[in-house]
Amino acid sequence: MTEKYWQRYKETHDKDPLNTNELWVRVKQDLKRREKPKHHLELYSYCRTENPYIKQIKSSPNITMETVAELICRQSACELQYCMSLQKLAVENSRSKIEQHLQGCRDQYKTMTTCIMNEKTRIKQKEEELRNLVLGLEQPEIKQEPQKQHLLKEEPVM
Repeated sequence: MTEKYWQRYKETHDKDPLNTNELWVRVKQDLKRREKPKHHLELYSYCRTENPYIKQIKSSPNITMETVAELICRQSACELQYCMSLQKLAVENSRSKIEQHLQGCRDQYKTMTTCIMNEKTRIKQKEEELRNLVLGLEQPEIKQEPQKQHLLKEEPVM
């Protein structure tokens, strides 16, 4: 998201009396405390769908290369989120059926970070190729098939 977006968001947030009035702020806090946490499978499925937040990011005019890479690698990020929510659940409930000795989420984290790094380098390479094509610095390689030579053979006259 862009800096301008968050500045506008903060301005509208601060103008709203529900966010500045101490009574309403405390009421909101109390409601949040009573709210049950979402199920980890619900969070996982929401992460995998085209939710409004993802649509807003995709339609942003000032989207960055990092954001594009993160959107491309969203599946591995959802896997990491799912693993972390299972970790939290296992810690909170010692009698849960979830395996107690989960080895952390190192594999998911490594998969996500390598995916993001690979996508960033791929995007940079594509940007460089396009820039060179537009500026005319590098001519596109056109693969030409070797020309077949058609030789006229003298046919015997009958």
